[in-house]
Formats: sequence, C-alpha cells, structure tokens
Amino acid sequence: VRFAHDAQSEIFGSSRARGSPQDGQSLLQLVVELLAGVKGPEDVPIFEVCRHAGAWFCRSGNRRLAALRLASRYAADGRFDRISVRVVPPDQIFFHGIPSKGKRPKLTTQLNGPMCEGRWMVIRETGECVGCGDGLGGMDEFGADLLALLPTRSRPAPSG
Repeated sequence: VRFAHDAQSEIFGSSRARGSPQDGQSLLQLVVELLAGVKGPEDVPIFEVCRHAGAWFCRSGNRRLAALRLASRYAADGRFDRISVRVVPPDQIFFHGIPSKGKRPKLTTQLNGPMCEGRWMVIRETGECVGCGDGLGGMDEFGADLLALLPTRSRPAPSG
C-alpha cells in the first residue's frame, strides 16, 4: 500500500479531535508500542485504500500506514507484514479535495517529486520520511535512530 499524502504531522488527531484511541499520540510512540508488544496490529484501526494507476493508495490512515510500515521494517518476526484494510473506490476528494472548504486532495504525493509515487511520506516536524529506508528520496528514515536501538524478535524457524 502506498501513501496518498506527500507529508503528514507525526501526531495523531493533530488536525481535529476524532475520538480515536491514538489522538494526541505520536506516530513513533505507536511504533514503539507495536514493536514492544504493548499493542498488536489488531489495535490499529483499519484504514481505507483505493486503487489508482495500478497501485493501492491509502485513502485514510496515512499515519497508521506509516506506523505499521515502520513496525514491519524493524520487527524481524513478520507480525506486521500483512494488514487488514477496507477497499473503497477513489473519489473526488481523493483526487481534488474540497476547494470551497479549503480541503486539499488526499492524493498529493506528486509534491515529493516524480520518483515518489506514494513510496514515501515526509513527517512535517522533522523533515524525515517513512518509506525511504532503502535510500529512496535521499532522506533519512523517520525514527531510525531510536528504532534501531530496540531489541528485535527473531522470525520463528520454518517447521518441517
């Protein structure tokens, strides 16, 4: 699943109160809780994805996708390699936003340049990105300095 947003705040619920358990929590805090086993993937609310230009894009929940993507990158046991999502069709808001209400389109990855195509998303507070850990975008991966210090669980050995 690719990011639809070019950039996002690291704080959940920062644009408005939504009543989500993550409101006010930082993306990095959620990643640490997921990696430590305090929370599981099932504790992260399902988000919506839509198909566009032959790829799946996050329609809602770009921060949740970022947290799960980082958790998957740093968890050696594979518990974040697959996630449940809700599939929705792309709509006018995804492509054009609501200009009369000052709402930007959901799909803004083109602002990160033609190479991005939703592969990474910039975290506004730090200028670092999620999804660029393999050298994509030429930026540092958000939280990599802290997450690299955490102990990892190894993948179970294949049976049989």
